[in-house]
Amino acid sequence: MSVLTLLLFALLREPAPEAPMAAHQVAERYMYAFTRGDVTALKGFYNAESLYEDPHAGVSLRGPEEILKHHQARFPFAERQQIIVRRKMDRGDLVVFFYEIRVRAKAEAFEPAKQKLHFIIPKVAVLRIKDGIVSHHVDQTDLRSFDQQMKQYGVQLKEK
Repeated sequence: MSVLTLLLFALLREPAPEAPMAAHQVAERYMYAFTRGDVTALKGFYNAESLYEDPHAGVSLRGPEEILKHHQARFPFAERQQIIVRRKMDRGDLVVFFYEIRVRAKAEAFEPAKQKLHFIIPKVAVLRIKDGIVSHHVDQTDLRSFDQQMKQYGVQLKEK
């Protein structure tokens, strides 16, 4: 066999190394898993140094175990939720998503209990992507909007 033939066989057997994904591509895949609540898929986006913060909820978590536990417990009053991304902006390793969570709430989570409570909660996610990992996720929630919607319904969250 010629050297050229051997080289060709070697190239065909060895898969070409994949080019690393751009930050916005990683962020889009992450948000896709995030919006589906796919904890298994989300795990691959974190490492031990990953940081998740939700300043309005007073949450600051590090590492996949803590972060995923928080994601699983999001909105305990929700019977059903849907996340809709409205807009995305990116610059280098920084990606920002403007999104909203539409929640159908459990009536028993509120005082006085009412049927079919629906909320739209505006949010902003600021992601820093490094080497294909979400190194920092800051989630901002418009709690004023949520409070206004509760006032319109004439309810408040029950104390735990």
